Amino acid sequence: AKKCNAIRALRKVRNPDDLACMACPVKYREMNTFYKYFSGQKKAPVLTLYVAGNHEASNYHMELFHGGWVAPNIYYMGHANVLNVCGIRIAGLSGIYKRNHFHQGFHEKLPLNDGTMRSIYHVRETDVFRLLQVAEPIDVFISHDWP
Repeated sequence: AKKCNAIRALRKVRNPDDLACMACPVKYREMNTFYKYFSGQKKAPVLTLYVAGNHEASNYHMELFHGGWVAPNIYYMGHANVLNVCGIRIAGLSGIYKRNHFHQGFHEKLPLNDGTMRSIYHVRETDVFRLLQVAEPIDVFISHDWP
C-alpha cells in the first residue's frame, strides 16, 4: 500500500531573498529547513501536499500559481486545485479571505511591494468558482483559512 501524507503547515523559504517577501514580522523570518528539501539535501519520506497561507514567501507561490513540485516528494497545490492521490480526491484552496480583494482578479506582479506581497495570498472569487466547477465528489479539502 502507498503511504500518503496531506498537510497544510510548512514554512517554504528557499533562500534569503524569499525572506523579504514574507508578510510577517521580521522576528519570524527564518530560513528553517525547507531550503534543504528544495536543494535536494533532504527528501520528504512520503508525498507531501500543501496549500499556502499568509506567512509564506509570496514570490515563490506566485511563480507556481497553478501548483507544482517544490522539492522531491513535496507538491504545492496552487491557488485552487484538485488532485487525485492514491485514489483520494483532494481539493486545496490557498490563502486567506479578505473582503476587499475577494471580487478582484489577480493583479500582482514581480517585484512585489509591501501591499502586493499580502494581496497575492488573498482568496479570490475566481479560485472558489474554479473549485465549484468540479463535478466529481471531493474526499478531502485542504485550506489555510477556515472554510
